[in-house]
Amino acid sequence: GLPMVRDKLLVEYPTESGQAADGAHRHFSGLWALYPGRQLSPFDASRDTWDAAVRTLHSKLAAGSGHTGWSRAWAACLAARSLDGALVEKQLVALVSDFFTASLFGTHPPLKPTYKDQGCQTCFVRDEPPPRPLVGDIGMVTKSGDVFQLDGNLGLLAAIVEALLQSHRGSLTDVELHLLPALPPSWREGSVNGLRARGGFEVDLSWSDGAPTKVRLRGSGTVRLRWTGPELVGGDHASVVDLRGTRVQTVSVRGEVVLT
Repeated sequence: GLPMVRDKLLVEYPTESGQAADGAHRHFSGLWALYPGRQLSPFDASRDTWDAAVRTLHSKLAAGSGHTGWSRAWAACLAARSLDGALVEKQLVALVSDFFTASLFGTHPPLKPTYKDQGCQTCFVRDEPPPRPLVGDIGMVTKSGDVFQLDGNLGLLAAIVEALLQSHRGSLTDVELHLLPALPPSWREGSVNGLRARGGFEVDLSWSDGAPTKVRLRGSGTVRLRWTGPELVGGDHASVVDLRGTRVQTVSVRGEVVLT
């Protein structure tokens, strides 16, 4: 089932408020249904719970969550599933500037405990990290005790992919490809090749002014494309615009299909 909602926020913990003593806890486990899960979407009956999840994410970030490399990367992925490109960009910039060394190693900084008097044994905040980037710090452990942790690097890549293409909705026989669902504002033009989507599809994508201009699909089966912007020609029929203002079009793929 869907997560519980209380006071317009997701219930994350079995407490009276449903929230942790530490509103800035680095873990986003209560938002699993948003990412990496796929139960929540603004395009179906889970919309109210999706709204609560988005509010919960904003609440946690405002309180100071995301104080390790992997936590900030998770926040970026959650922002992408929130369809908020500006928030994705903010998290990615914070991830690289606050947690990456000069050699682009993602790090886990030293932490100090908080809220132990309230029974929280896993509540920590950063222990006065130095300014970034750490020029000259190129090893697995920095001079300030930051430790290399691969989660931040892989999470960065995951968030970028989620910002460009999402395919978590639908079954393997009813795949939906959402093009540029959370494009960062500074990425107004660009292209990407070889993105892999559910159902075994491969996607090449070009865009201009924040909207898709060319889509190349490789694979076998029928997909449902979703995007915001002008019409793309090459699908089974013209697209329709749903109540959220996004275009939806069905495309039969047998080998390769190009839409422009």
